[in-house]
Amino acid sequence: MMTMSNDNNQEADKSVSCKYCLEKINEGAKVCHNCGKDQRKLINKIQYIASSTALLLVIIAGVQAYNGHLQYQEAKRKRIEAEQVLNQTTKRADEILLLTQKQFSSVNMEIKTALQASKESATLTNTIKTELSTELSVLNKRNKLTILADKAITEADRKALNDLERISKTSSDKEVRLAAVAEGGRVISFWLNMNRIETCPKIKFADGSVKDISQMSTDELITQLRDNKSWVVRRECAKLLSSKKQIIVVEALVRSIKQDPDIEVSMNSLNSFKDITNPPKSGLDIFDGYIQWWEHNSKTIIKNNLLN
Repeated sequence: MMTMSNDNNQEADKSVSCKYCLEKINEGAKVCHNCGKDQRKLINKIQYIASSTALLLVIIAGVQAYNGHLQYQEAKRKRIEAEQVLNQTTKRADEILLLTQKQFSSVNMEIKTALQASKESATLTNTIKTELSTELSVLNKRNKLTILADKAITEADRKALNDLERISKTSSDKEVRLAAVAEGGRVISFWLNMNRIETCPKIKFADGSVKDISQMSTDELITQLRDNKSWVVRRECAKLLSSKKQIIVVEALVRSIKQDPDIEVSMNSLNSFKDITNPPKSGLDIFDGYIQWWEHNSKTIIKNNLLN
């Protein structure tokens, strides 16, 4: 009897409470058999961030769709009102024409009034059509900006971010420029606080040798940053180059900031560039501002032997 009691106590000791529903589960269980919740904090955190981001995107899309629907309904209402005014005016004109035999002089004046009202109604209708066309055009452009920003966030697509920056500077429509700036800011804000979790693979060289990225020389890191097809490898190379205070390293990082198609790689190259060169923080735009600062000050930095 004592043996069975001890066994039961040992089994009870191996049980823990679920972090969410408090149901007893095995100590090593990854998922609660009762509520289905994952017991690993990192997995839950990742799921929470993903669900929060998806919810935010759905809310933004819903607000934009709702605003577009309101604009469309208002334009439709104005068009219907204009058509009603036009129909009423035309009916009144027909009635006046039937009375021309008895009241020619007075009817003549009423006809002129009716014709004027008809012209004004037609003008109003044309104005509404023009306004509706303009509003739909702006809405379409804003939707394209949102698509570019979503692509820059979900795929780390540097070209999409570049397109937003170009539109913010070159569009002839002020509202579109402002919308592009807002969407670009949303992308930068996301990547300033976000890193994709990926393990960097070991690198196999042409001679058959395999190296961990932390064992590579400076020249090998620069080569991998420039040529490797994996964004994970390029990102880790950019990070490791932050401790190499050499001109060739800075030039490689600047090239990555300008040309790398992945936003996260560009951001890590920029961070390493700032660690090495220590540029001023104020008055600089993301990416282009730091590149311009380097182009204006690189000769002085090299001349003063601030880099190896």
